[in-house]
Amino acid sequence: MEFGQWVELADRRSLSFRGTVLLSSGDAWKGFRVARQVLPPGECADGYLTSHLVAVHTSPPDSVEAAWSGAPLERHHLSTGSVTFIPAGVPHRARYGQAEKIFVLLAPRWFESVRAAAGIGPVSLRPRYGVDDPLLSQLTLALAEDVRSGHPIGLMYGESLGVALVARIARAHAEPVVRTRAGRGALQPHTLRRVVEFIEAELERAVTLRELAAVAQLNIFHFIRAFKHSTGSSPHQFIVSKRIERARSMLNSTELPVAQIALECGFSNQSHFTAAFHRATG
Repeated sequence: MEFGQWVELADRRSLSFRGTVLLSSGDAWKGFRVARQVLPPGECADGYLTSHLVAVHTSPPDSVEAAWSGAPLERHHLSTGSVTFIPAGVPHRARYGQAEKIFVLLAPRWFESVRAAAGIGPVSLRPRYGVDDPLLSQLTLALAEDVRSGHPIGLMYGESLGVALVARIARAHAEPVVRTRAGRGALQPHTLRRVVEFIEAELERAVTLRELAAVAQLNIFHFIRAFKHSTGSSPHQFIVSKRIERARSMLNSTELPVAQIALECGFSNQSHFTAAFHRATG
């Protein structure tokens, strides 16, 4: 599998991390990779990672601007040794300065198998930027040192560190997935909120099922079923209703031409908007 690929939402391009690689574990371990890298100043457009990512900031204190699922950019402080965790498939964007970091990239299937083997129940992973987690930081630093020194006591030591890292993430940077009889098959409230926020932020363009499933961290089949269970509507019906809702608000509060309102609300043209509006409002 490809570790650390960045997939841009706009054109579905897959990109590798930029920067100077100072240290890399390569394929030493199954399920995760470790790298020490100097990143140049840059910006990531809206997209998502194909692997879970742990990043320890080893440069002097700095800050980064980041946003999840279409929200406005927010500034996060990065102290030396602070940890950033970005789950696979969660759309986000970021703007950052030059910095040296130690990365651990974890294959999602391997992460899930380790979590289950550790006796930890299903979890919903939370993205974090610049958090103070000495244990996660030390595990990451220990992995980098094991790579640097050439695995002096064998690969099993690093593998055990990787397992401990998974357990720490699942316990400290995730929310338990609580299954109740009433909500069986539905999206968890925080997941549904994240999906709806993403839809509302991207109403003007054609959002794909793959993008929505990535936000929910589900495959497309399970996402469609869970979304309908949660909202009573298919994703397409829900998006159309949100577009109609925004268009109605704009018609009442602005003097923009109907054709422009149609485009800003994600309809391909005024005729498409008019037909959808009449179907929704009678």
